[in-house]
Amino acid sequence: MPYSNRTSFMTAEQDSPRTSQKASLEYNPTTNFYHNEIHFYGKSALHSQQNQHDRSMTDVHLSPSSSILEDVESSHTVINGSSHTVYSLPEHDMINKTATSSKAEADPNQYTTIIDSTTTATSALPELRTYPIAWVLLFFIVLIRAAVAIFGNTFSPIPSVTADFMGISLSSINWLYNTMAICYIVASFFTSYLYKKIGVKWSLFLSGLILSVGCWIRWVAVRINPPSFPILMLGQTIASLSSPISLNIMTTFAVVWFTENRRATAGMFIVSNYGAIIAMFLMPAIATGKDKIELTVIVVASIATAATIPFLFFPTKPPTPASHAAVVTENKAGVPTKPELTLRQGTMLLLKNPHFLILLVIHSSNIGLSIAWNGLMNQAISPYGYTDNEIGNIAAIGVVGGTLGCLMSGPIIDRTKQHKVLLKIMAPLMFSTYLAFIFVVKRDSFAAILYTNMLSQFFLSFMVPVCVELGVEISYPVTESLSTSILWQVSQLVGFILVLVMDLFRDENGEPKGNLYKALVFQAAIAGVCFFFSMIFNGPMARTEALKVQEKAAAATAQSEMMTNNTAMSRYHYDSADTMQTLTEADQARIQRQQHCKEEV
Repeated sequence: MPYSNRTSFMTAEQDSPRTSQKASLEYNPTTNFYHNEIHFYGKSALHSQQNQHDRSMTDVHLSPSSSILEDVESSHTVINGSSHTVYSLPEHDMINKTATSSKAEADPNQYTTIIDSTTTATSALPELRTYPIAWVLLFFIVLIRAAVAIFGNTFSPIPSVTADFMGISLSSINWLYNTMAICYIVASFFTSYLYKKIGVKWSLFLSGLILSVGCWIRWVAVRINPPSFPILMLGQTIASLSSPISLNIMTTFAVVWFTENRRATAGMFIVSNYGAIIAMFLMPAIATGKDKIELTVIVVASIATAATIPFLFFPTKPPTPASHAAVVTENKAGVPTKPELTLRQGTMLLLKNPHFLILLVIHSSNIGLSIAWNGLMNQAISPYGYTDNEIGNIAAIGVVGGTLGCLMSGPIIDRTKQHKVLLKIMAPLMFSTYLAFIFVVKRDSFAAILYTNMLSQFFLSFMVPVCVELGVEISYPVTESLSTSILWQVSQLVGFILVLVMDLFRDENGEPKGNLYKALVFQAAIAGVCFFFSMIFNGPMARTEALKVQEKAAAATAQSEMMTNNTAMSRYHYDSADTMQTLTEADQARIQRQQHCKEEV
């Protein structure tokens, strides 16, 4: 049970400017310290001519044991007189002891003693935490990603109605989709620089602003009479530039706002294609005829605008860091830090990294197949007698399956950290679904197509967070935004190429007319390439290993500093006690001399 024992005494001196003296000794078992206070009130004859303070106080902590102190933020002693000595323990990592001597201009007997000792708990590494506002910001990032997906899937669920309204061919509708891939490839060159220059918050706001402007330009294209396909393409191009900004930011955002054990989960929400689910149901429901195309475009533009505004009200970063940068070099304090690489240096490191190149083939073929299939699925299935509503339902269920894959992938990665094992499990399953498409895409096979498409989207979407996280791991020390941008950039390029190649396999003279059977065989072959490279991939988890090194180094540094603090503070406490004892004895001797002089008089 805590207790306190305090002893005090006061002395008064008649006819003396110094009116009182108070000293106390207190033991606090909670901190295992003795607390000694000596107060001098008033002015002595020696001080009267020097305008000294009315009150001087000493506050000395005496440690009876040699146990290690928690930490020391500041502690200093100043003695003013013929000798001026300063013992300083600053609030940073190093402990310095300096001594300076100077000739006193005042009475050599004058002195002023000030001791201020404070202890506070510090740590070599700050506490890492994920703030609630990070989840709110994540929600609005998912919202802007959904708006981008709705924009991208405005016309793909309703190609026939759009073609009739605009007076264009289905191939022209495909180019609306291809424009997104081209813009993604171009804009991805600048996303890493953009994140570093203006940060996460303003990058996301810029993405939403570009998306909104492009969507409203598309509205102008369908509002005029006759509708203008060039203006529609202009709006499509501008809005498409927003997609890489909001998608490539996933790892950068996760590092800034989320702790290590929640990053994959945060990234999973960002890559989940919730907007595509909405678009697959919403577009056919609104665009029931050519006269509803304008309303459809207005709804999409309104969603984009509403999703942009909230980013104005978010902070640029959390109050305290959510993660430590992984390390390979050491700074002046001996704590490892991550080296800074230029954009060119980082790119060259990635291109020379064989593990990253293998992962690039895996991720780009996986995403490229998804882009190509989602863009051509309507045209691949419709020749067999399926309506737009049925195809829309197949696509929507497929997106639901993909979303479930992402939702499951993130938490599993965070808990198991078995990235490579998960990759080798999902790749053959994904390959099997593309083989199945060759046989199930036929007449009166609606349920089989729906089921196969759902499984395909589930498996390929499960692989996306796995590949992105692996990209960050094996590319270390290259910044996360650069490795992620290149992964998505090449994926969009592969998707664009696959759409063009698969469209060439259209059989206008086959049965049924305009079928894409050969394209289905081709995409299965590409899936086989993805499967093969997934099996041989064995890249190192460089970032995880670097984090372990950092944690061990930080722990060792903290322990060393605590031991140093303990040694210095123990010496300081007892030195201060000796100083105060000397000062008190001198003061008492002076009083006795004054009394003796009075008696003689």
